[in-house]
Amino acid sequence: MRSKEKDRMLWLSELEGIAKNKLKLNENLKNYTSWKIGGKAVAIIEPQCVEVLWPILDFIAKNSIPYFILGGGTNLLVHDNGFNGIVISTKKLKRIDKLNDTTFVFETGVLVADILKITLCNGLSGWEHMVGIPGTLGGALVGNAGVNGYSAGNSVVWVERIDKSLSVKKLIDKDIKWTYR
Repeated sequence: MRSKEKDRMLWLSELEGIAKNKLKLNENLKNYTSWKIGGKAVAIIEPQCVEVLWPILDFIAKNSIPYFILGGGTNLLVHDNGFNGIVISTKKLKRIDKLNDTTFVFETGVLVADILKITLCNGLSGWEHMVGIPGTLGGALVGNAGVNGYSAGNSVVWVERIDKSLSVKKLIDKDIKWTYR
């Protein structure tokens, strides 16, 4: 029977190939949060595109590897003991597609400030209440960020989210249960 450490080394080696050599081992998480506190993760992956993300998520799910999805890290406190698993940083997932004059698709790593600029420059409203809110779209949606009765969820048409089993689900606005932070 192999030890847990040998198993870990095997899946880390395989994961490094899947992640296209973007796997950082024994990485200090304080470098990924605005508070600059916290311990190390077994590894962190920063995929550049969702096409690289899907096989990573599939591998993690099939091997029951502990994971944590990290956005911009602006609203996160990491324990000094770190995280005994894989951290997937979505910070570099910044693709923006304009579907038509009133609809944009933003990946999770796009900064809230950039969404605000794009919507205002295109004569669109709905995100002006997000002025001054730090972080990425993913974090803003997960936390339903906002102020003065307005929140990130007010201007969302649909989202693609990853559930706990690491499957991708598309939800339209009426099916999303936005709650107050």
